[in-house]
Amino acid sequence: MIVSDVNHADPFIWMEATPTHCKSGEKVRLFTNRFAPFERFSITLHFPDGHEEKAPGKKIKSNSVGKVWITLDTSGLDPGSYQLIIEGQRSQLKAIPTLVIDPPTAE
Repeated sequence: MIVSDVNHADPFIWMEATPTHCKSGEKVRLFTNRFAPFERFSITLHFPDGHEEKAPGKKIKSNSVGKVWITLDTSGLDPGSYQLIIEGQRSQLKAIPTLVIDPPTAE
């Protein structure tokens, strides 16, 4: 918690990613309880090379108290650091968790 005597609005919110490091093909679970109730989202994946791709048409929205759970399948992602940009369509709040895809281990 940050305590300050300044009134400050911030468009970014907390989102947990579990795990934060994984191999391609593993599932990552994302969670936050900071969005508005029943809010819809746009989801964009930011790749290590700098390009971004919108998530295909899944309609995800928070529940009645602003909680949302998302499961991300990392199949096909190359090793590197990725950011998910989850933006509330009504509040314009953004959660940007980082996910690292580790290289495969040598066998």
